[in-house]
Amino acid sequence: MSHPPAGALLVRVYYEDTDFSGRVYHASYLRFLERGRTEWLRERGFAHRELAETSGVAFAVRSLQIEYLAAALMDDLLRVETSLAAARGASIEFRQRILRGDSELVTAAVLVAAIRDGLQVMQDRGELRADADVSRLACAQMAAVEGGLLLAKAQRDVAPLEAALDTVIDHIASLTA
Repeated sequence: MSHPPAGALLVRVYYEDTDFSGRVYHASYLRFLERGRTEWLRERGFAHRELAETSGVAFAVRSLQIEYLAAALMDDLLRVETSLAAARGASIEFRQRILRGDSELVTAAVLVAAIRDGLQVMQDRGELRADADVSRLACAQMAAVEGGLLLAKAQRDVAPLEAALDTVIDHIASLTA
């Protein structure tokens, strides 16, 4: 396949994506899905950096349901398909699939939240204290996601990501009205 269909991204599996057996490590699928969502947004004129610089909006995964159906192997060419399931308020729900040829390997339902706007909406509704610095909270939330993901990848364990997110969520909860 030379050109993927709209809403699809081709991804080659490299050594760094695999575990000791040559199969794709489960967390690598999360990176492939992230790339798929990013390109889906880009195809519609929404680049992450531009959104963050012009409006202070960044997206964070709020929930993820994933089903691993079959393993991808080193050197496989995968197709990540992304579609919109719902858009409401400050969140977008995606349905995603990862395929090798016609074989479905992974399915996922991903809910992302626009965190700066989401926090601002909470503050506007009186759910977050008026003295809470929404921009600083959004920055802390993104730092928790990015830092937690980096450490989770390095340690091949989701515990750092969970700890970082739990900490920032607890801090935000302490600022609720």
